[in-house]
Amino acid sequence: MSNVKNLADVPVTIGGITIQPGRTVNIPRWGVLRHSDSARTLLAAKLIEVSEAKEPATKAKSTKKGSADGV
Repeated sequence: MSNVKNLADVPVTIGGITIQPGRTVNIPRWGVLRHSDSARTLLAAKLIEVSEAKEPATKAKSTKKGSADGV
């Protein structure tokens, strides 16, 4: 998963995903899409910026504790 930011003044489309100017979109298939002609062209022209998406933090399991008297 990667975040792709559109640095252009116009919307760009990569793999059927349109990114509006100045917006960042998470693209889960970036590993495949980065080899496409459109992605390589946009990267070479510095019209998009790619950063690795951080994995979402897993929620800690909640455990209920009884009261001091065990009830």
